[in-house]
Amino acid sequence: MRKYILIICIGVFGGIWCGPGFGATARELFTLANRNAADGKRDFAFMNFRALLRDFPHSRQAESALFAMGEYYYFLPDLDQAVMSFESYLKKYPDSDNRLFALAYLLRIARFRGKKERTAMLEKEIIGRKQLGLVFSDYKQCFMRTPLRQDFQAVFQIDKITFYLNGELFEKILY
Repeated sequence: MRKYILIICIGVFGGIWCGPGFGATARELFTLANRNAADGKRDFAFMNFRALLRDFPHSRQAESALFAMGEYYYFLPDLDQAVMSFESYLKKYPDSDNRLFALAYLLRIARFRGKKERTAMLEKEIIGRKQLGLVFSDYKQCFMRTPLRQDFQAVFQIDKITFYLNGELFEKILY
């Protein structure tokens, strides 16, 4: 009888100690991460995204989780980890629609660190990434709501690309 009670206590306290992600599916972790991000609980969202990547690296939600990791590290700031996360994202998801925004984060970091060669390489990749035909308009736009609930926008004009994060100027490439 005592063994039975001890096993139940260990199970209950183990479940509490391990937290809500313990034994969850990829979809449940992703939903929980999104809820935490929407509530402004960036640290908890990060833990859920990290658990998702660790436990379900090939799930449909892994792409968003990896982007969120880079973004989280960027905002800490832990720029070395942010660079590693975004470079991993670019390597793992080369055809992603959100590749442009991962490149924008990397560009911002390279420019901040004064790495001119890296900055030039990233600018060239971003410019070459989007083929534009501004026949009937002055500009084109791309939008992304990031996994950590940041609103990212890219505005392509005939002579420049401008990135905005939450409505504020983030980066600009002139060409």
